[in-house]
Amino acid sequence: MDGSDVDQMEKKAPAEIICVGGEFEGFSFSIYADEQIVIGRDPVTANIVLANPAVSRKHCVVRYFEPTNSFYVMDQSTQGTYKDSGERLGKNRSEVVMPGTVISICDGEERFLLTSNKS
Repeated sequence: MDGSDVDQMEKKAPAEIICVGGEFEGFSFSIYADEQIVIGRDPVTANIVLANPAVSRKHCVVRYFEPTNSFYVMDQSTQGTYKDSGERLGKNRSEVVMPGTVISICDGEERFLLTSNKS
């Protein structure tokens, strides 16, 4: 662990991915500005590793962009990634998603709330 790792750990994460349904329900995952979080089945490429066989190896990628207090979500799956409104995100295309949005995968079995600590 180098000095930058320690600095990152001491700073409160500006955003979180909170699992509100599925395998990790109740768990939250910190996300720092411009950090990439991969949700998927492959433990080599994913930060949040799900056992559900319907989840793609690299299902979706989430980034938090602090200057605009927004998330960028890119679906990279065959099954799709959806907003809580039911809208499917475009495949292999980053889409802006605002804090408070729930994204779901695997027919809603796995659900994640994207939140920020900005007022």
